[in-house]
Amino acid sequence: MFALFLLFITLIVIGVICQLRGVNYDRILVPAFFFCGGLFFLLFGLNGIAKGQLIEKWTHYVLSAWMKALTKLFTMGSKSSETGTWKVILGIVALLIGLVCTKTAIADVYKRSQ
Repeated sequence: MFALFLLFITLIVIGVICQLRGVNYDRILVPAFFFCGGLFFLLFGLNGIAKGQLIEKWTHYVLSAWMKALTKLFTMGSKSSETGTWKVILGIVALLIGLVCTKTAIADVYKRSQ
């Protein structure tokens, strides 16, 4: 995940430098940024479905409290399912966001190559 973070920062710095110099590398940088974002959300979502360690540490308190309350409401308060269900639901949402970002990156590359 740290390597992915460094890749994000590098893409942003390269994009800013190219914009300052008036060079247009959007055909490369935009899909790369979407692909890295998709990869991050895919990894985040897979962790949420598997163990949920990153979900618990990296999710904002308000969002996690909201998800816990919704899970408790929809599972009728059963203690066994409310502990990990919100992590799985958030993991599935992150997987969907990751798939959309990755599909957008692939579609953008395909569109710009024609």
